[in-house]
Amino acid sequence: MREVANRHARGGLRAGAEAPKAGIIRPMRLELSRMSPRFGVLALLVTNGALAQGTPPTASFPDTPPATPTSAPAATPGAPTPPPATAPAPSAAPVRPPAAAPPPGAPTQPIVEPPPPPEPIDEPPPPPERPRRTLPQMSVRIDPFNLLIDGDLGIELEVAVLKFMTVELVPDFVVNDSPPTFGYLTGPHGLTRKSNGWGPLAGTSVDVGFWLQGKALDGNVIRLMFTDYGYKYAAPLDSVSHAERVLYGYFGTNDRWGAFSMEFGIGLGADLNKQRRCYVPDNPNAPADQVTFHPTNQCDENALFLRTDRTNVPGVVPPVIDLSGGLAGIRLLGRISLGVVF
Repeated sequence: MREVANRHARGGLRAGAEAPKAGIIRPMRLELSRMSPRFGVLALLVTNGALAQGTPPTASFPDTPPATPTSAPAATPGAPTPPPATAPAPSAAPVRPPAAAPPPGAPTQPIVEPPPPPEPIDEPPPPPERPRRTLPQMSVRIDPFNLLIDGDLGIELEVAVLKFMTVELVPDFVVNDSPPTFGYLTGPHGLTRKSNGWGPLAGTSVDVGFWLQGKALDGNVIRLMFTDYGYKYAAPLDSVSHAERVLYGYFGTNDRWGAFSMEFGIGLGADLNKQRRCYVPDNPNAPADQVTFHPTNQCDENALFLRTDRTNVPGVVPPVIDLSGGLAGIRLLGRISLGVVF
């Protein structure tokens, strides 16, 4: 029984394999029968002969009905909305195939290499530059007010030796032997003063200036100054020579406008040459109306007297002036100077 069933199953599979041929022959027979009666008879004979040759019966299967498209179920209210479909990734750019190699035996162009760069020529080094001579900053000034009032022309020559320090020389020339200040001090009798040095040159002063802003010849300055001037004072009946050696402490200000400058300041000094001169009676025991006086340096007071009268009248104390200033050896200095800086 099991073997009989297997045979029927194999026969069914073979009949299914030949099913396409029977399906093709049947339509041909129908078409020939439609063309003419003769061809229809001939078609029947041909088909019957083909079936008589032992064509196995074909098993026919029912045609499968086409699937009816079904619509997507409607979304129920309240259900979550499905996420949108993601866009497809962009395709990669096509890769350009490499250039094909030339066929063997083809002529090739020679590769031309650039010529090598020329070798540098060893030139002799340039000669060293001569150092440029740089002069320090300098200034030249004069004090016109001292010239008009006191008759002295001081030429202030100053040079910067450091960024904040200068050295100054001030030669003094006597250009007026009877200045206005002498007439004010001595009255109508008059007094003259001349240089006791080389011609009108009475001497010079030297000082060291320290500039508080750190820039020479500009701003505030403190000076340590030493003067050495020699003068000869003369009156109608008297004369005396004196060397003024004074040590000053000075504070001033120097203003600049381009190359022009102006300095003004004040100083306080001490007289280092305390020369004494006074008048004493020639004969203390003489009658009062016959007493005369003569100068001497044996004095009790620190003064430098010069008599200013024109006549020596016995018994009369001569009028005198104190050339030391009457301040016990203390000197004052004032300066208003105009000049240039270069």
